Amino acid sequence: MLSFFWIVWFADGTAISQFHPETGEEIPFRDVEKLGKQIVKAGWYPFPPRLIRMLASRGTMVMPLPAHKKVEVELGPDCELILKRVGMLSISIEGRPRRETYYVIGRKRNDNLDVAVLDPKGRRLGRDGFI
Repeated sequence: MLSFFWIVWFADGTAISQFHPETGEEIPFRDVEKLGKQIVKAGWYPFPPRLIRMLASRGTMVMPLPAHKKVEVELGPDCELILKRVGMLSISIEGRPRRETYYVIGRKRNDNLDVAVLDPKGRRLGRDGFI
């Protein structure tokens, strides 16, 4: 089950979303990297209702979250974007295995690393901070 999707903005004013807004087709992040454009901002965003319905019709389950749960990072020309979706297995209280998706966002500049991790409900894990 997904909670967030990414959007990336480029220096030329264009943007790309993880899911095509008309078809719901997923765009792999590696396709964004292949463009070679300078990324100036990126974020994890809760799904809007229309995209939730579109993805559900394709068999992808989405957890609706309030819009204020979005997390964004701005990047300078000397920054590297960190944007990952990580699957984790855990055991429920009832003893059943459960797969959860966590969302990582951040930036790396020289030797400095600023990262935030979101759990499936949009809660930040670890230290609050830069984003």
